[in-house]
Amino acid sequence: MKLRPAQVPIGFLIGLLRMKLGQTAVAGLVVGIQGERTADSLERSIAAVLHDPTARIGTWSPATRTYLDSTGRA
Repeated sequence: MKLRPAQVPIGFLIGLLRMKLGQTAVAGLVVGIQGERTADSLERSIAAVLHDPTARIGTWSPATRTYLDSTGRA
């Protein structure tokens, strides 16, 4: 496949834009979690930034040697 001269700069600019949007999403997450700091609010914020409503946070439990969700289930 032969690239046209304009394809390389346009592809580079798209890459920069995606990187900037990713940085903006992370900055929004950091700002969003400064007030309310519950496991549930953090999970909702991360799910929103990732655009994935099914995203869950797990914490390691040495007692059960497994990850637990915010309700304490494995």
